[in-house]
Amino acid sequence: MIGVDIADLERAEVELASLLRQCEAVVRGSKLSPSRQTPMFNRIAALQTALELVAEAKSRRAA
Repeated sequence: MIGVDIADLERAEVELASLLRQCEAVVRGSKLSPSRQTPMFNRIAALQTALELVAEAKSRRAA
Protein backbone atom coordinates (compact mmCIF):
# COMPACT_ATOMS: atom_id res chain seq x y z
CA MET A 1 0.00 0.00 0.00
CA ILE A 2 1.67 3.14 -1.18
CA GLY A 3 1.18 6.24 0.93
CA VAL A 4 -0.64 4.51 3.77
CA ASP A 5 0.91 4.69 7.21
CA ILE A 6 -0.10 3.25 10.57
CA ALA A 7 -2.09 6.37 11.47
CA ASP A 8 -4.14 6.03 8.27
CA LEU A 9 -4.80 2.38 9.03
CA GLU A 10 -5.83 3.17 12.60
CA ARG A 11 -8.25 5.87 11.43
CA ALA A 12 -9.69 3.47 8.87
CA GLU A 13 -10.09 0.80 11.53
CA VAL A 14 -11.98 3.18 13.83
CA GLU A 15 -14.31 4.32 11.05
CA LEU A 16 -14.96 0.80 9.76
CA ALA A 17 -15.68 -0.47 13.27
CA SER A 18 -18.11 2.39 13.81
CA LEU A 19 -19.93 1.65 10.56
CA LEU A 20 -20.05 -2.04 11.42
CA ARG A 21 -21.62 -1.33 14.83
CA GLN A 22 -24.19 0.95 13.22
CA CYS A 23 -25.15 -1.66 10.63
CA GLU A 24 -25.39 -4.38 13.26
CA ALA A 25 -27.60 -2.12 15.38
CA VAL A 26 -29.94 -1.57 12.44
CA VAL A 27 -30.24 -5.31 11.89
CA ARG A 28 -30.89 -5.95 15.60
CA GLY A 29 -33.22 -3.03 16.15
CA SER A 30 -35.56 -3.15 13.21
CA LYS A 31 -37.47 -5.47 10.99
CA LEU A 32 -35.98 -4.94 7.59
CA SER A 33 -37.84 -6.18 4.57
CA PRO A 34 -36.14 -9.05 2.76
CA SER A 35 -35.12 -6.69 -0.03
CA ARG A 36 -33.22 -4.60 2.53
CA GLN A 37 -31.88 -7.48 4.63
CA THR A 38 -29.65 -8.96 1.95
CA PRO A 39 -27.77 -5.73 1.16
CA MET A 40 -27.36 -5.03 4.88
CA PHE A 41 -25.96 -8.52 5.55
CA ASN A 42 -23.62 -8.09 2.58
CA ARG A 43 -22.55 -4.69 3.91
CA ILE A 44 -21.81 -6.20 7.33
CA ALA A 45 -19.75 -8.99 5.75
CA ALA A 46 -17.82 -6.46 3.66
CA LEU A 47 -17.07 -4.31 6.70
CA GLN A 48 -15.86 -7.35 8.64
CA THR A 49 -13.59 -8.29 5.75
CA ALA A 50 -12.28 -4.73 5.51
CA LEU A 51 -11.50 -4.72 9.23
CA GLU A 52 -9.60 -7.99 8.88
CA LEU A 53 -7.59 -6.57 5.98
CA VAL A 54 -6.77 -3.41 7.91
CA ALA A 55 -5.64 -5.48 10.91
CA GLU A 56 -3.48 -7.60 8.62
CA ALA A 57 -1.95 -4.50 7.02
CA LYS A 58 -1.26 -3.02 10.45
CA SER A 59 0.51 -6.17 11.60
CA ARG A 60 2.67 -6.16 8.46
CA ARG A 61 3.59 -2.51 9.03
CA ALA A 62 4.46 -3.15 12.67
CA ALA A 63 6.72 -6.09 11.83
